Amino acid sequence: MSKEYYLENRRRLTRSLMSKKVPANSLIFLKGNVYYPEFDSDTNYDPLLCDPNFKYLIGPEYRELSACFHLLSENLYFIIPKPDPDTAFFAYAMTQDEAVGTWGAKGVIYEEELEKFINEIKPEKILLSSGIDSNSGHATPTYDNPELAKFATIVDKTILFPALNDLRTIKSEQDIEFLRKACAMTCLGHKQAMKNVKVGMREFNLAALFFSQTLEMDSWAYPPICGSGPNAAYLHYELNTDEIKDGHLILCDMGAKYKGLCADITCTFPANGKFSKWQELVYNVVLKAQVNAVAKLRPFADYGEIQTGSYKDLLQGLVDIGLMKGDVNEMFAKNIHRTWMPHGLGHFIGYKTHDVGPRKNDTDSSYFRLPEVKLNRGMCVTVEPGIYFIDILLNQAKQDSNISNFFVFDKIEEAKKEVGGVRIEDTLAITENGYDNLTNVPRTVKEIEAWMAS
Repeated sequence: MSKEYYLENRRRLTRSLMSKKVPANSLIFLKGNVYYPEFDSDTNYDPLLCDPNFKYLIGPEYRELSACFHLLSENLYFIIPKPDPDTAFFAYAMTQDEAVGTWGAKGVIYEEELEKFINEIKPEKILLSSGIDSNSGHATPTYDNPELAKFATIVDKTILFPALNDLRTIKSEQDIEFLRKACAMTCLGHKQAMKNVKVGMREFNLAALFFSQTLEMDSWAYPPICGSGPNAAYLHYELNTDEIKDGHLILCDMGAKYKGLCADITCTFPANGKFSKWQELVYNVVLKAQVNAVAKLRPFADYGEIQTGSYKDLLQGLVDIGLMKGDVNEMFAKNIHRTWMPHGLGHFIGYKTHDVGPRKNDTDSSYFRLPEVKLNRGMCVTVEPGIYFIDILLNQAKQDSNISNFFVFDKIEEAKKEVGGVRIEDTLAITENGYDNLTNVPRTVKEIEAWMAS
């Protein structure tokens, strides 16, 4: 990725801030890596994990790295602690040559010299990114330095965070190309796992097969989910330790991150290469719902209506294969779809696996989730319907006299022996006239069985 990409992103931010009357003689400060579990429900601890806004504007991932840039001059500076021999045990620090040559910065400044640096610039405003992540509700990282207290009268923590989130909601053409690359690697990894799975393997062997085809990736976009048999019913199953047995249906939810952009793709396939009767029936219900939902993606489409249609498609499919009975609209009104699919149809995706959406208004600190928005060109989303045989939810339904009569429990018990769960997930970009599906893996029963036998 070139330094020009990040410069253009900073220029996009500058134009946005100046339209909001932010003085051109302002400094932006951003914290780099974060040392605690990241504010994304799909991402766990990583000691070099980069804040998404930092990655979007600045680029590099180093231990104890922050940065600032000046709106008017576009000058970029990296901020690091003074070199300490003890830190060399963990990672090397950003050098002056690398800052200037690789990343296009004016240079490196030390944390201890920040007051002198700010006094030389004499900014009218200092903007810090501070806010609450719209998915997890956790506070996002804010650059902090004791020297900033001396400039408290010009420090603003309200403008920068929403401005950055607004920009990241609509992806640039370059963003989408990086996401396309992340998805291409992810698809190769899924196909490798699907083609080489063997009964007797452990679930983590599938993650290793995936990784063998994604060597250009920055990292996992999120911890891999490789649930076989009953483990496929756990939505965020991460143990990946059980043995894969003959007759198991396997759900693999795995994604690569490339240049900071995250792919999120899920494939479901039989361990022995052949779908059983119930596996095929349930899989085809989910596939039909997924195909129908994807076909409706376009600018100004209401994602909430697409999600509602998908829930009803699943319920109708369950009726068609004999696991449910009764009127689909009545079932939907009673929230019965939540027994089978206790999650939304999809989410925004980008610099986080569960990325930020648009704000509810210019002065509001809350954000729309995907089912609440009308789609727009440049948004990137997932579509991921699923059916899961979750014991606790099915038992609750069985004991609830208001809904139990809709379930055919003897058939459900029969199907559950062959199916833990099915999810089918694509990553897509909304285009001017429709969508660009960035996912290319075997999807139909026939395609999956042919690929696994090849």
